[in-house]
Amino acid sequence: MSQPKPTFWKYFQEMLVESNTSNSLTLERLEALLQTIGSNPFEGQHEELAEILQIMSELPTGHELAYQAGSNIPMTAYAPLVIPMKFAPTIRDSLHFLRRYLHLQVPLLAVNFNDTEGSGVFSLSYRVALPDHASTFLATGAFSALNTDLSLITGSSRNFQSVSLKYCVDEYISTFSKHFGVTPIVGADKYSVTLSEKLLNTPNPLADPLSFNSYRDEYEEQLRINQLSRARSEEIRQELMAQIDSPPNLRELAMQLHISERQLRFSLAKEDTSYRKILMQCRIDYSRTQLANPSMNITNLANKLGYSDLTAFIHSFKRWTGKTPKEFQNEILSNKIQDS
Repeated sequence: MSQPKPTFWKYFQEMLVESNTSNSLTLERLEALLQTIGSNPFEGQHEELAEILQIMSELPTGHELAYQAGSNIPMTAYAPLVIPMKFAPTIRDSLHFLRRYLHLQVPLLAVNFNDTEGSGVFSLSYRVALPDHASTFLATGAFSALNTDLSLITGSSRNFQSVSLKYCVDEYISTFSKHFGVTPIVGADKYSVTLSEKLLNTPNPLADPLSFNSYRDEYEEQLRINQLSRARSEEIRQELMAQIDSPPNLRELAMQLHISERQLRFSLAKEDTSYRKILMQCRIDYSRTQLANPSMNITNLANKLGYSDLTAFIHSFKRWTGKTPKEFQNEILSNKIQDS
């Protein structure tokens, strides 16, 4: 199935013009990154997207830009597969559709929808290492986009029972209170919003069940083709990165992929790798990204990666990179000062 290319980068360019950002170097870098994304195939540009998110999150008005990225930019600009969601019979059906197929067009994001009696929890994680500020920026934009689309059906801007954020600064707390009418819970184990049973069952006035089911069959076939062609090691890497705080073990990953543990181990061996090697590389990539932030607390990072002993983390990081976490952090800071 041929897919149109996402157009969000064009909207981002317009946002930057209106943001009144005075740092010309920052604007030039963002313009260059957005132009790269617009001029090349969207797939494989995770690093460019991550850098865009990081730069925008560090702008003085980053919290409001995150909200505007969701409220002022159509969801279809990020992922054209959102179009068939608009034909779903209910909000619940549309969220299940999003959970299953979004990664086909937005591989950076891993979404989950835990549908339980009485409420539903829609949560986000990321398949690449993102600094905390960038993670919160992206979550705010995603929840803003979701809320905007829900508002078209419910007629209300207050659609979340609660919001949970892994990391947050005061500006984002005020943004959620102002625009969504809820004060987020900070320090949670994931970025998520809770939706009421009544809202989930809200009928869609534009529902077209036959077209919705037809689109779903097409995406199911695309999903099957992608799973056959994608390297198993990359699939595992993305799953581990999305759950880096508490990564699943080999047996749990095999269950998620509906294969035996032995089959998974054999598949990775054919690619000359292993679960342990992939997990180690994920931890290296995540650590490097987090330590690029000078204010990142090394003890907190070690805890987040499952190290109960800071010394053990320092030794592991030095074995990976040849530097201690503090030396790596200082080197990044020194390079930033020289560049400015």
